[in-house]
Amino acid sequence: MFTDAEFLAACEFVFKETGIVLDSTKGYLIEGRLKPLEQGANVSTLGDLIKKAHTDRAIKQKIIDAVSTNETYFFRDVKPFDLIKNHLAPTTLEKGNSLSIWSAASSTGQEAYSIAMALKEILFDLTKYRIKITGSDISTEAVHKANHGVYTRFELSRGLSPVQISRYFTPFGTTGDYKIDDELRSVVQFGQANLLTTPLMLGLYDIVLCRNVAIYFNKSDKRLLFERVHRTLKPRGALLVGSTESMLEYGDLFERGQYHNTVYYIKK
Repeated sequence: MFTDAEFLAACEFVFKETGIVLDSTKGYLIEGRLKPLEQGANVSTLGDLIKKAHTDRAIKQKIIDAVSTNETYFFRDVKPFDLIKNHLAPTTLEKGNSLSIWSAASSTGQEAYSIAMALKEILFDLTKYRIKITGSDISTEAVHKANHGVYTRFELSRGLSPVQISRYFTPFGTTGDYKIDDELRSVVQFGQANLLTTPLMLGLYDIVLCRNVAIYFNKSDKRLLFERVHRTLKPRGALLVGSTESMLEYGDLFERGQYHNTVYYIKK
């Protein structure tokens, strides 16, 4: 177990490096995710682990990877993907044959690949269009898995039908894993990024998905996040956030849009 001072130091370190706000209710998370790192770092206390992380980049990244929430699955919440497939993508492609989408917290890649599958269903041959889907995550481990594009049968079963699995994946290796189809993989790229500090490419995206990310930030960092997202969108570009997230405070940046029963936000 850790002391109050060690817990506070860990919370401050995590906030500084990720923007994630942890409080006294998250002691279980610190204990469960950071305790296993002590042995690998050759330290015996949480306090020593945090001290070492200040000068050891590898340990710092392991802590970031450990506290990052990577719970995800294919076509999570469904509606955003239907919105892209039935409205946002067709509307954008009416103006030309290019479409750029950013999955801002792509975790292990399921969101970005789900977008590619949704586009495949309406465009049939992605190579006839200039499609770019960019996924980013603060966890290097998550980005590595996303780039690899290999998933277990269990991971595929969370959100995909047997037909979708056979259509978009091929068996890989001898352990029963599956690899994403080459055509889908060719339109998706992944990279590590801290949404609050990493320099972002400006003016590139028609659509940004930033779902269930701001809920981990304090008020000022939420504002910073959405200001940065605003700058990455093309004029009248679309932002998709989590279904329970409110954007009322950012009316100076975005206006509300709706397609059928799905709400999204348009860059002002």
